[in-house]
Amino acid sequence: MAEDSPDKQLPDKHAPHEQSPHPFDHREAIAFLSKKDRRLAALIEKSIEFRLNIDESQTPYESLLRAIAYQSISGKVAAVIFGRIKALGTDGRCPTPEQLLRVRKQALRKAGLSAAKIAAVRDLAQKTIEGVVRRWKTRTKCPTRSWSSG
Repeated sequence: MAEDSPDKQLPDKHAPHEQSPHPFDHREAIAFLSKKDRRLAALIEKSIEFRLNIDESQTPYESLLRAIAYQSISGKVAAVIFGRIKALGTDGRCPTPEQLLRVRKQALRKAGLSAAKIAAVRDLAQKTIEGVVRRWKTRTKCPTRSWSSG
């Protein structure tokens, strides 16, 4: 059995070879995690390539709002629900976090969100207002220390 080395080169499928268009570079994250944990590195090496499917015009807030709407339901139904949520905003965009918090629960239920999803989107809006979730697209580097929040 080959010795697992934290300095071992990552397979090509995970190697940074082009600038990621997304707010963070998942290849850097893969390299960071692989270097920190040999067992995880072995699993990553065996896995298929990780790909993000994010609309580059969406902010992190909008991407997460869409993910909540699409969670655990079929794509067509989710698209209809997400379209109704976007209609609550202006200019064909998702409602801002401030707008979303002003929308009554009944209107969100009528848009097709469950009580749990209403709680999730409101929490997302609040966390965005507090700065936990960024409103804009900014490329960030992987942390150099711990992934924990402490």
